[in-house]
Amino acid sequence: MKDGKRRVSARIKLYMLFWALLLVSFTVGISVQYAGYRNAVNQRMAEENQIADANKRTAELKDEIAYSGSDAFVMKIAREQLGLVMPGDLLFHNTANDTGGQNN
Repeated sequence: MKDGKRRVSARIKLYMLFWALLLVSFTVGISVQYAGYRNAVNQRMAEENQIADANKRTAELKDEIAYSGSDAFVMKIAREQLGLVMPGDLLFHNTANDTGGQNN
């Protein structure tokens, strides 16, 4: 009878070990899957942020292109970079910094 109890006891221990290992492997598998899921979610969020930034930059560039074709842009460049004026503009000349050809 003692041998029978030992066998049952050893068999129960073996079943318990099997279920414990199964539970541990299941828990590890779930943890690995969850980590992969979180990484995918984080990557998607980063990509969505990049898309939003690209869309914002696209809108800015479209506005800049539209402005560069306008009369206001042409006038700004003509005045600032080329020194041109419109008819009827008043010109002022600062003579305080002119040496007038004299050496000081």
